[in-house]
Amino acid sequence: MVRIKNRILGNPEGKLGHVVYRTMNGKTFASTRPERYNSSHSPKAKLNRNRFGIAIEFAKFINSIPNLKEIWKSAKIKGTTSFNRLVKYNSKYIREKSPTKNNIIVPYENVSSNNIFKFPFQSFHFSKNAGMIKIVMHDNAKDFKYDMDYDLTFVFMFFEPKRKSDKYFLLDHLVKTFNITEDLEEINIDLDKSFLLKLNKYKKLVIYFSSLREVGGRLKYVWSNTLALEFDISAL
Repeated sequence: MVRIKNRILGNPEGKLGHVVYRTMNGKTFASTRPERYNSSHSPKAKLNRNRFGIAIEFAKFINSIPNLKEIWKSAKIKGTTSFNRLVKYNSKYIREKSPTKNNIIVPYENVSSNNIFKFPFQSFHFSKNAGMIKIVMHDNAKDFKYDMDYDLTFVFMFFEPKRKSDKYFLLDHLVKTFNITEDLEEINIDLDKSFLLKLNKYKKLVIYFSSLREVGGRLKYVWSNTLALEFDISAL
């Protein structure tokens, strides 16, 4: 870096060609800007960049679902925006080519227990042939509030395509609102044709599930932790 003493042109600031001018403490300095920056091409560096790109894609998708975005925005956790938080809390679970069943669609770390409830399900089933999700209920979930509307939120990740020309993983989602009563024995959710078409293109599926209840105020929702189940579609 070179200091400029004879200021014929005044106090230059910014870039001029490959020269960058800066003023610090009333003194002007000039330095050359490199034409190219080194970028590591090691296998580890490429893997890390690819995993980060996948985390960005996953976060963008979750952030596009209004009620999930609102949860990530209002929860008292580290991060400046809902998107920033989604990336921060999901990056560590990304595999080489796709997210995993360890990824989350709602936050749980450093979240008050008052914001999270246990959803009263006994078992969770997915039928490829019937094109249906079935949730078998039970009535012994502690502190669960019945006779209220809940948004049952599903995020689907199809991965390992049957054809190499198709994208390695694909995301989709579904939100269904149900009034959950204490005598409800099961919930059946039919999946539409577009879902089944995607299903036929892939070998495996992860279903992420969370139930949300609107409460109002700054924290508009309370929610159940992410349940994630992986299915080998080709074996169904």
